[in-house]
Amino acid sequence: MRFAKDAGYKSFYSTHGRPLMAELGQPVYVEVFVVKHEDKDLILLLGDCWATPTENPNDLQRWNLIVKGCPFSGDSHRTVVLSVASSKEPLRFPSLHKRFEVKMFSFVKPKEDENWVYFHCNVELCKGLDCSRPCTDGRRKLRTIASGLRESIHHSVISGGPIIFFT
Repeated sequence: MRFAKDAGYKSFYSTHGRPLMAELGQPVYVEVFVVKHEDKDLILLLGDCWATPTENPNDLQRWNLIVKGCPFSGDSHRTVVLSVASSKEPLRFPSLHKRFEVKMFSFVKPKEDENWVYFHCNVELCKGLDCSRPCTDGRRKLRTIASGLRESIHHSVISGGPIIFFT
């Protein structure tokens, strides 16, 4: 997981050194991607993505961003899932990249008076004819997955951050 400097996703913040700083209400550009894999038939799927005030993805204080691959619709803060295929900068394997944008927010009662936000996603590498997960109007389409048309290669939780918010 990495954070782009702008909506063009051409330049990214360093993951080493100081944490990223973002103003409340301003967009944060997130990219989840697969490294060192060159199978054009693989597809990266986002399951759930959420934020916590700590680096622990199991922290009980969390904010849902994406649920079952679709933007969370339970509040007024909408995550925008972006198309990678239509990006201006062509990628060798766009199916191994997912991007989304969220407006920077804060937790109501941050732990230890820290203004930190960490992002986490459940990811899956999938291979087969039925790996797509379309969303309609922010709601997930339900459909039956036919046996043998889909192979799950790998499941993992990935994390990024911290991002320090300011007003």
